[in-house]
Amino acid sequence: MSDRLGVGIVGAGRVGAVLGNALRAAGHAVVGASGVSQASRERIDTLLPGVPLLEVPQVVERAELVLLTVPDDVLADLVVGLARLGAWQPGQIVVHTAGAMGTDVLAPARAMGVIPLAIHPAMTFTGTSLTSPAWSTAPSRSPAPRRCCRSGRPWWSSSVVSR
Repeated sequence: MSDRLGVGIVGAGRVGAVLGNALRAAGHAVVGASGVSQASRERIDTLLPGVPLLEVPQVVERAELVLLTVPDDVLADLVVGLARLGAWQPGQIVVHTAGAMGTDVLAPARAMGVIPLAIHPAMTFTGTSLTSPAWSTAPSRSPAPRRCCRSGRPWWSSSVVSR
């Protein structure tokens, strides 16, 4: 079993593209990204060159780790919609960055066997590569279930996620 993950980014805006860039720099493979706005698509091209632009269900299908970095007000409907499609996969790690929500918003995905995680970085994301170095040292709050992370190392680095 590889200690590297296939990462999918749903919502490659200021946060998603930067997190994807950081995960890629840590050795994980970004297998797909979705972006609705022209700015998001440009971020994919700039920060994640070579990563395919995909529809959301395709991103989820390809990924072991799914980053849901969409606006807070669409997160719940997105999770429910993907559950209705049967898109979530048992053992998949699903992360959201909505600061106002914990892991309860991921309940429909959890019911399908995913490992839910919410991270709330205490920093401003610029949507540029300048944010990536700052991300690795930024404090964050994560109400993650204990079973998904080994203590002492950031969740995005190698060998931290037990499957």
